[in-house]
Amino acid sequence: MSYSYAFVEGPLPVSAYNATISVKPNGAKTTVVWTATFDAAGMTDAEAKADIEDVYEQGLASIAKETSR
Repeated sequence: MSYSYAFVEGPLPVSAYNATISVKPNGAKTTVVWTATFDAAGMTDAEAKADIEDVYEQGLASIAKETSR
């Protein structure tokens, strides 16, 4: 299963943002893969990538927390 989305406008320091979240079986567990393409806007590519990775880490941690209840 997967879900793809794009930001026309948003809080992230990027433009042309397109992402997909995929859920894949992994034995008795599930693996969530979150990928994106984007162009940095107003900062370096490395800074934009770090900001996006931080958002992903927080989002995936929230998913893990909810599913471990």
